[in-house]
Amino acid sequence: MLNKWSIFRPEVNIGPWDEEFSNIKEGSQARSWKRKWPVAYWKGNPDVGAPIREELLKCNHSRLWRAQILRQDWLTEVKEGFEKSKLSKQCDYRLKYILACGSLPLIISPEYDDFFSRGLFPKKNYWPIPATNLCNSIKYAVEWGNAHLDELTRIRVSDLIDDIKEDNDGNTISITIVGIISASALPLSVVEAGAIGRGSQDFMGSINMARVYDYMLHLITEYSKLLKFKPVQPSSAQEVCAESLLCYADQTQTKFLERSTSAPSSSPPCMFQPPDSHFFKSWLQEKNNIIKDMQNFVST
Repeated sequence: MLNKWSIFRPEVNIGPWDEEFSNIKEGSQARSWKRKWPVAYWKGNPDVGAPIREELLKCNHSRLWRAQILRQDWLTEVKEGFEKSKLSKQCDYRLKYILACGSLPLIISPEYDDFFSRGLFPKKNYWPIPATNLCNSIKYAVEWGNAHLDELTRIRVSDLIDDIKEDNDGNTISITIVGIISASALPLSVVEAGAIGRGSQDFMGSINMARVYDYMLHLITEYSKLLKFKPVQPSSAQEVCAESLLCYADQTQTKFLERSTSAPSSSPPCMFQPPDSHFFKSWLQEKNNIIKDMQNFVST
């Protein structure tokens, strides 16, 4: 099981997450919030069998839909050294799809969740965009964001944490999440676009690879309990090590591999809280209610 956050993607010039986040955050500070371009911005490859991306291309009109939707030409980027595709240089817009930019993130209703996206909360970390009525919803979000530039509230991921326990070496061993924060109690008139942008950037900054690997370990461990057979190592199996990977890597891949090197943890993994079905049910219910309320603003 490979984690795409820790490994490199040399074919599109994307490095390890810790490195990318640092670069993106630095790039986000190139323009102040009020000097960022007042449109929604998306740049990517629509030719991946995702109908929603093809539908998104129809919203590419800065005056009509307040959106700039660009097709990413990777063949050209490879030839030109990826100068126009660096994530750190795409944070000059007030509304974005990149959570780490600190811009107001627009997220089209996902069919599936990433390992971290369940923790994102509408009106705190992002602005939800329904898959239907796409262009109108984007236009409304842009006009709302541009009308609410003042930074009246500061929403941080630390607001979600009630207690952090550490061992004697200062390593986090457990995290207690505070009760549900009533985002629905905050009307859109007082939740400012800049605050939501900061909330999303803070959230992404809280994701570090040590905790991601802890999550992966717990995930694999729990899945293993569902197996109805005992895995047996084939006699022909060979152990993969860093040296064996480098044998097959070209010069560019080798550089990315060296930057992505990790070592065994010196501390035990963090511990999860016991399952709380009531908490998650309430969390999802409030989340869905907020999304419905925000969609009603668009339709009215």
